[in-house]
Amino acid sequence: MFPTPIEARFIRIQPVGWNNHISLRFEILKCKGICLEDWNYHDDSCYYVNTTSMLFDEATTMCESMGATLTSIHTQAEQNFVVSIASGNAVWIGLNDVIQEGVYEWLDGTQVSYFYWSTSSGQPNNALGGQDCVQVLSTGGWADEKCLTYESGGLVCKKRAHQTIN
Repeated sequence: MFPTPIEARFIRIQPVGWNNHISLRFEILKCKGICLEDWNYHDDSCYYVNTTSMLFDEATTMCESMGATLTSIHTQAEQNFVVSIASGNAVWIGLNDVIQEGVYEWLDGTQVSYFYWSTSSGQPNNALGGQDCVQVLSTGGWADEKCLTYESGGLVCKKRAHQTIN
């Protein structure tokens, strides 16, 4: 069923009914390297990259349609990984200060404890106001940009690494 062997910490087995028969639903959790095709594995998460330019809201919707959110970044290792899979393209991440200027939040609700602002361009600068959403630039640093009118970044989505088998 999978092209390579699976290494998992937990397997959840649930009986389910299907066409008046009993079948089993398997959830493989805390897998090492289990991500769907076109997704990249890193530290118990799967990441998806799309380099087509889009608005922040379009990027958010695309990630949500795949059961993910725009990525949060919590460590230098994760930052390096996101930059590597973005392959020199600017990409939206899930950081924003839409609710209160200067108070940043991750879309996935995780705590904001790490930043990698592009200091060479004086980020975050809220230039001309309304720059409430964050991109990883092609140089790797972060910049605040306009969510609804700035259409020059792709996206990186993130979700927990697991696979459900029916």
